[in-house]
Amino acid sequence: PVERRLIPRPDSLGLGERVHFVGGLDDPERFVAVADLLVLPTRHDPWGIPLIEAMAAGIPVVTTEFAGAATVAVEAGAGVVVPARSPRALSESIGRLLADPDERRAMGERAWRAVKPFGLKAHVEAVLAMYERALAAKGRA
Repeated sequence: PVERRLIPRPDSLGLGERVHFVGGLDDPERFVAVADLLVLPTRHDPWGIPLIEAMAAGIPVVTTEFAGAATVAVEAGAGVVVPARSPRALSESIGRLLADPDERRAMGERAWRAVKPFGLKAHVEAVLAMYERALAAKGRA
């Protein structure tokens, strides 16, 4: 039902050639990799996985304080956080970044480095270490 409402909308806004509905994909990273930036204007997203995925592809992000991973992006200098209900701040941040390819490139490089700790290998190592600590605490290590 949502798709039926959304598909005609780009044409009605004169954006038909620029918006594509591609459906479910096995390789969405190919679309992320060519993006200039990721915008997640969420009002509630406790983790913000799309931010981490974009950052892993070297894409700077613009989001709100309600995206859990917003702090990762800001601390890394890889993103901009705006108030959740501020279209003006969102628009200004997007415009500023789109106008500055050098800054986007630098943010993308910082983004990629910042999310390395969230990769599969790092996650597995952290889980194993947690289990080892738990076993040691029980005297079974």
